Amino acid sequence: MNTALMHEEINEANFTYLLLARQMILEDRVAAIHCLGITEEMAELVAQSNPVHLYKMPPELCYSNR
Repeated sequence: MNTALMHEEINEANFTYLLLARQMILEDRVAAIHCLGITEEMAELVAQSNPVHLYKMPPELCYSNR
């Protein structure tokens, strides 16, 4: 697998993760914060973002600091 394709697939996985995280936050914020291991501030940022913004978020935001 070439590097460009690998980066594209990682970006797609990150975007999918952020869409799922946003849905979880919108449905049950407290449970989502716990399950995702994110802060209230990060939950607010993700919840208020539309899919275009989520797609453009830096990849390092997709990883928790556990």
